[in-house]
Amino acid sequence: RELNNLLMFQKELKNFAGLCIPTPFPELSSPRVLTMERLQGRPISQFDANSRSIENTPDTRLENQGIAKRAAELYMEMIFRMGAYHADPHPGNILVCDGGSLGLLDFGMVGRIDDRLRETIEQMLLAVSNRDSALLTALIKRVGRVPLNLDASNLSIDVAELIANYGSQPLDRFDLAGALNDVTDIMHRNRIILPPQTALLIKTLVTLEGTLHQLNPHFSLLEVMQPMFRRMWLRRFSPQ
Repeated sequence: RELNNLLMFQKELKNFAGLCIPTPFPELSSPRVLTMERLQGRPISQFDANSRSIENTPDTRLENQGIAKRAAELYMEMIFRMGAYHADPHPGNILVCDGGSLGLLDFGMVGRIDDRLRETIEQMLLAVSNRDSALLTALIKRVGRVPLNLDASNLSIDVAELIANYGSQPLDRFDLAGALNDVTDIMHRNRIILPPQTALLIKTLVTLEGTLHQLNPHFSLLEVMQPMFRRMWLRRFSPQ
């Protein structure tokens, strides 16, 4: 399965500049052994934006910010265009390869989302950024399995508090991981059951933001998503 995932992502992301995905060798692999190309580089786990042991110059900070932005753009491409994504973006699985390319390791866990879920996630992010508590409440009900005795007023209050906490945050300091974790907490409190693919996507985005903060503690994943929002609305309102 992991070998097939490697082949699929190599094919789908061949036009994404500056990306290295290890080439697998099927003839040297089996159900228990995966043989693949070794990537030479430095995992993000070895970067520390706050460490004094690493040269902390404006050039280095700018380079780290560029790496974080490219990694975020890569994940937006996988999630919102491909509908399939590398689901374990911890700092040891993303490399800065020799030559400056990004490298991804460990394709054993891959998330998949269909068009309906992708549109719902897009709308949820838009609802938070637009402070639209009524829309976010409706979307939470749509994305999860709602109990028959749901207290709709409690859910509305929880969502309004979420919007109040996060709606005023400036885009460049928006705590996306905190917002997603709080949405998950609201669903648990109201006994709304998340489908597995939605839970995995939220976990992936939270992990990704934490990984990118290791490169730049002020990096905003939501800021990278803004151009995607524009493309999303253009797509929805197109004649097709």
